[in-house]
Amino acid sequence: MKRTTDGRFVEKRIIINKDSLKRLIYSAKEQSRLTWSGLGKKCGVSSQTIRHDWLKNKTIPLSIFKKLINLSKERKKDYLFEIITPFWGQRLAHGKPKLKEVVLPDKNATNFAEFYGILLGDGCITSDFKGFSITGDKYLDHDYYHDYLKKLIRKLFKITPKIYEEKNVRAVRCIVYSKKISQYLVDAGFPIGVKYDKQPKIPKYIFNKNKNLATCIRGIMDSDGSLASHPNVKVMIHLSITIKSLRNSVHKGLKVLGINGGIFNKGIMIYGTDKIDKFYNIIGFSNFKNAYKYEKFKKTGKVPSSKEVEMFIRGKIKN
Repeated sequence: MKRTTDGRFVEKRIIINKDSLKRLIYSAKEQSRLTWSGLGKKCGVSSQTIRHDWLKNKTIPLSIFKKLINLSKERKKDYLFEIITPFWGQRLAHGKPKLKEVVLPDKNATNFAEFYGILLGDGCITSDFKGFSITGDKYLDHDYYHDYLKKLIRKLFKITPKIYEEKNVRAVRCIVYSKKISQYLVDAGFPIGVKYDKQPKIPKYIFNKNKNLATCIRGIMDSDGSLASHPNVKVMIHLSITIKSLRNSVHKGLKVLGINGGIFNKGIMIYGTDKIDKFYNIIGFSNFKNAYKYEKFKKTGKVPSSKEVEMFIRGKIKN
C-alpha cells in the first residue's frame, strides 16, 4: 500500500455517508473486540487517525473499508458508497463528488402508504432525528424483513436499509440513517421519538384514496396484526393497537373499506370466515406469516399456530 510523503494513502478511496462510516467503524471495533489502538494496528494507522479523522470523515481508502467490513462481519452491499480515484479532490474542478442522493417518494403513492402503515405499527423516527427503525420478530418476520421490507424501502428511497438480528432476544431491526428521510416523514405527519405520547393516526391524505387506505392498513396488519384460530367462528384477526388515536383511526379506516371489526382497549378484532375473506380481498397480507396462515386456513379449515409457522420458517432458513 503506497503512501505520499505526508502519509496519505495512494489508492482508490470510497466516499460514504458520515453516519454510515461511523457505524461501520464502531461495529468493526465491537465485533473484533479490539481497543482503538488494536483496531488502528489492524488497519495500519494510528488510533488517532481512526478516532479523530475517520469518525468525522466521509472518505477512507478502499482497502481499509474492506478490512472494516471483514472485522464488522457486515455485508458491503448494505452500505451506499462510491469508489473514487486517488487525489480526486485535486482533479475535480467543481469540488468534491457527491454521494448518491436518497429519493423522496410521492406521499400519495400506494407503496408509500403501505410503508407508512408499517412505520405506524412497529417503527419510529429516532429521537436524534438521524433516521428511522422498524422492529419485528426475527423468526416470524424473517422473510418480511430480509426480503419484502428491504425491497420496499429500496424502491421508495433508493437506499438499502440495514437489517440487524439481535443475538439474545427475538428481535430483528430494520434501520435507515438519513436526516433527509426523517424530515420527509415528519413533514408527512409521522411523529419523532416515542409514538405513544404523540397520538399518531393515519393521515388524511391517505384516507383520501381507498387503495392507499387499504395498503396502509395492510402495513399495520403485517407489523401489528395476526391471524388466529377461534373456537366458535374458526378464524379471527387481532390488530394489537394500544395507542388510542391510532386504534380509532384504523377502526374508522376499516369502516370506510366496508370491514366491520370490534374495538377494545388493546386493539381491534375481526371475527369469522366471511369478514376475513373480505379483509384479504380488499387489504391482503404482505407478511409471509399472515399469508401462510390464511392459505393453510383456506385449505384445511384450521389456522396454524404461530409456533407451527415459526417451525416452518426456521426450516426454510436452514435450507
